[in-house]
Amino acid sequence: MAHLKKITDSSPLEIKEGKFPIYICRCQLSKNLPYCDGTHQCIKDEEGPNALYVYEGDRRIKL
Repeated sequence: MAHLKKITDSSPLEIKEGKFPIYICRCQLSKNLPYCDGTHQCIKDEEGPNALYVYEGDRRIKL
């Protein structure tokens, strides 16, 4: 199933709580929401806010 999402930030939000930090997903592509699973790495080379991509699993399609 493909998802259309507007990515507003591609890096996770780090919350320093206790002994280990917690990373919250901000790209909305994580399979473990609300936590970051590193999926944002696949969007680091996108062409900017006006480019449109569709993600399906590990596949990316530029529209």
